[in-house]
Amino acid sequence: MLKKIWNVKIYIWLVIVYPPKVIEYFQYMPRVGVLNQYDPNVGVGLFESSCCGVVQFFVEADQNEQILDIKYKVKGCPVVMAASAYLAEICLGSTCLQAIQIQGTQIAQALDLSFKYARKTNIPLKALLQAIAVCQAKIRRKYSNAQ
Repeated sequence: MLKKIWNVKIYIWLVIVYPPKVIEYFQYMPRVGVLNQYDPNVGVGLFESSCCGVVQFFVEADQNEQILDIKYKVKGCPVVMAASAYLAEICLGSTCLQAIQIQGTQIAQALDLSFKYARKTNIPLKALLQAIAVCQAKIRRKYSNAQ
């Protein structure tokens, strides 16, 4: 009974502090998981922030650098979790070049974040950029050796 009351209090606090879109992504959390990092088409990126949490992205792309699958693991504040979920959702199916061009301000606007929380959207973005860079390097190495 006490645990149920505690969960209700936390949820009420989330609703008061964060915009509805953050709460929606925080509860839904699509694409959470891992991909085989030893796969030659998978890149892994990790970014850790001392105040906001840790995000790890796994990106799988084909030889044309089209993102086929994307997964992530995240531990941190609700804004970082929601930004990671949103980022994974919009990057799936795009090219690596399109994903690299996404900016933190776009994520902040999509999640209706105030300036206070907008800076936290850069944490998953940095992990994603690192994963894409590793993925591109692996793909280029794989297909340059094949020729």
